[in-house]
Amino acid sequence: MSGAWARLLSLMLALGLLLLGGCSGGTASTPGNVAATASATDAATARPEETDDAETDDEEGDGPTAGSAPTSTPRPLPTTTTSGLRSEVVVSGLSLPSALAVALDGRVFFVEVKKGLVRVLDGTTVQVEPVVSVPVARGAEHGLIGLALDPDFGQNHYLYTYYTEPLKDGDAARPRRNRLTRWTEHNGHATGEVEVLDNLPVGKCCHTGGKLAFAGDGSVYLTVGDQGDADRRAAQNPNKLNGSILHFRLDEAMQKGVDPLRFVYAKGLRNPYGLDVHPVSGAPFVTDNGPDMCDELNLGHQGANFGNPAVECSGQEARYDDPIWESGVDRLGLTGLRIYRGAMFPDYVNHPLFCSVNTGSLMHAILSAPGYEQVERVEQVVDGGDGEGCRLDLAVAADGAIYYASMSKIFRLSRG
Repeated sequence: MSGAWARLLSLMLALGLLLLGGCSGGTASTPGNVAATASATDAATARPEETDDAETDDEEGDGPTAGSAPTSTPRPLPTTTTSGLRSEVVVSGLSLPSALAVALDGRVFFVEVKKGLVRVLDGTTVQVEPVVSVPVARGAEHGLIGLALDPDFGQNHYLYTYYTEPLKDGDAARPRRNRLTRWTEHNGHATGEVEVLDNLPVGKCCHTGGKLAFAGDGSVYLTVGDQGDADRRAAQNPNKLNGSILHFRLDEAMQKGVDPLRFVYAKGLRNPYGLDVHPVSGAPFVTDNGPDMCDELNLGHQGANFGNPAVECSGQEARYDDPIWESGVDRLGLTGLRIYRGAMFPDYVNHPLFCSVNTGSLMHAILSAPGYEQVERVEQVVDGGDGEGCRLDLAVAADGAIYYASMSKIFRLSRG
């Protein structure tokens, strides 16, 4: 998903995605071939090539090289194990809704990335006043990227945001830093911003990272992209946070003067845009995107190194960790990820669901039990061939229904 936000903005300008009206709910589309959908999408839309200098590294021989072989798991299949799905539009007219998080009271919190707003959906109504408004750098893939609700949100009312702060108020094109902060929410409004991790890496354009997930013990995982600058080798530099998964306890991270390098859990990521923690194994799963192909589903562990920028695809080199699944030549642009927890779709329980910004496909990776470490196959649940679908993110409600976001709408997926 090279230069993804730049592409998305171009797409929206060219196709008027943000001006699309709401559509009536109905039965989910019959899944089509993901590869064919990707090709059709590419042919129908003129997306500019990435403009950041990172992609010029190849000229010096230091850029990514294709791996020696693909993963042993197949590419997405045009089938689904669940029938009778119903996908309905809950709200439309939004601007890049992402980072969906569902509270136990049923409210759906989400961000509008470029506006720097946290908003809340209650039933079918979006609260007029934002929950939080922060000044953000709006260039390329910057903005308000990450949002998470505390596991004890019902009691402590804490919510967490990850955003790109501009160099100065009013200069939205110049990023200063990425930062993770905590707020306290009451009655749809949040106040009292508190720093968790400040001065996190920022680049001039892309690969921001900023996805958060809580583990069962209350600790936090956070993705940091390689920031897309000319020297992408920072993702392999042990003295930099670029291209990392961080793992920390909040009380440790909030200590004055703490060095976040102590929280580096894994390295070698490029553009990680989906993250969740498996409820059984406790391992983090992360989606990452290659510069040209081989978008990845990765299984994290302490000390893992996923190879960016030394390898693209499955390098099968002992010093790097291969993805547990990859897209092959298909440029899917993997985004939001959730390990399904719920009763509505028993076939999905403890398996990853993830989105594709380029195709709108909502996909389901079937893992091998009991370890949940290998992918048996990947199936398509929702087809985004209509220009909508799961483009940015998804979340699971308490009743097991799945909320997912296109470029301007939020949908609810349930049994028909």
